[in-house]
Amino acid sequence: MTAMTRKDLLDRLSERLGPANRLDPARILTTVASNLSAALSREGFRSLAEELPPDLAPPAGPHNEPLESHELILRTSEQLQVELSHAAEYVTAASQVIAEALGPTIADRLRRDLPESLARLLHAPELLSPPPPHLDRAAHTLAEGEPLHALYAAQPTTAQSGSIAAEPNPHSDIKLSTSIGITQERTGRTIATGSPSKK
Repeated sequence: MTAMTRKDLLDRLSERLGPANRLDPARILTTVASNLSAALSREGFRSLAEELPPDLAPPAGPHNEPLESHELILRTSEQLQVELSHAAEYVTAASQVIAEALGPTIADRLRRDLPESLARLLHAPELLSPPPPHLDRAAHTLAEGEPLHALYAAQPTTAQSGSIAAEPNPHSDIKLSTSIGITQERTGRTIATGSPSKK
């Protein structure tokens, strides 16, 4: 039997599915394991059933079904009564957790027993490498809430002489007016002021 406990398996699945998941992780894991087991040989089924905790192991059923990943997702969607997109997420996450629980040797054996599209699902996720350490802790960053304008304020202007970008008011030659509002607002002849224009 696996070194992972029932709680470990369900915690990992819950972690992968995130806090928005409303379905019982045990139900998801059992459904996906049962659907996966239908494509396995009898020996593969036995290995899967022995490695999972008894209440999460798939029940005995048909074997060697020619099942592809899209059919597995469709079955899971129907059994869990969820949309296909949710079922695809459940199948992927549960398959990864099952692969972790099986360990590399048994998972490899089961992958050889499954059709290729299902075998690709039964992989433990790659561990991400830790982020590189921060090199300059004295530098101010936006995340720390420190202003970065000091870095740019000392930089010289790079605009060419005579360029619009070098002018303090770059659009002054094409402005039509500097007044505020439309003509009716400036003259006080709007419906809002109660004195509409005369015809």
